[in-house]
Amino acid sequence: MKDDELTIFRRRNIGFVYLVPVLNVEENILLPIQLLSLILLTAL
Repeated sequence: MKDDELTIFRRRNIGFVYLVPVLNVEENILLPIQLLSLILLTAL
């Protein structure tokens, strides 16, 4: 797999757990969703 494909695979199938200490629980949950939305919007 190419690096880009591997990154997408990991993001969609494995995910990651990284809590930002200054964010509350809801914000920590929404952060990856918002980042993915931003990535998808910039790809258009």
